[in-house]
Amino acid sequence: MAEFMWTGKIFWRGYHHTLDEADVYDVLPQDSTVKLSDKLAREWEKELYNYKTGGRPSLTRALWRCYRRQILVFTFLIFLEVTFCLQNA
Repeated sequence: MAEFMWTGKIFWRGYHHTLDEADVYDVLPQDSTVKLSDKLAREWEKELYNYKTGGRPSLTRALWRCYRRQILVFTFLIFLEVTFCLQNA
């Protein structure tokens, strides 16, 4: 629930008037599509190099190398949430 708290203000604005571009928050630099796509492209190039040397390219492996930190953090948070829900049941 906490990860969606920031949306309340924009939903309130949208309910009362039509939203325009100025109402939408800017994307953080580290979350820009240019930065993220460049990072994934570099990892994919590594996979293609593996293919040329006899390996098999894997998009899953490239995505894991790019986003493993985020995946692990969210997996841990989901684990905690499930654990707390089971304890309270």
